[in-house]
Amino acid sequence: MPAQRLNYVVVHRKQSQVYGTASKVVALQTPLPDGATIEDRIVLFITYQPDGEVLSVHPLPDEEVRGAELLVKKAKGKAEEDEE
Repeated sequence: MPAQRLNYVVVHRKQSQVYGTASKVVALQTPLPDGATIEDRIVLFITYQPDGEVLSVHPLPDEEVRGAELLVKKAKGKAEEDEE
């Protein structure tokens, strides 16, 4: 199975969905899921240190996560609404 890069994990308090990305910008700027607030978002940086065979997980500072400029969700077009 080919692997994809995963450097950041994004979770939201009170939600079971886990999101992953290779980009810090994507992790910080992705719009919030419905019902979540920026205070609910937790972004974790993950790296593997092969010399010590250690998987390290480091939370990004709250100030950096809360200070990020979120992208605006795209509004659904008429055709997308008709499909639902």
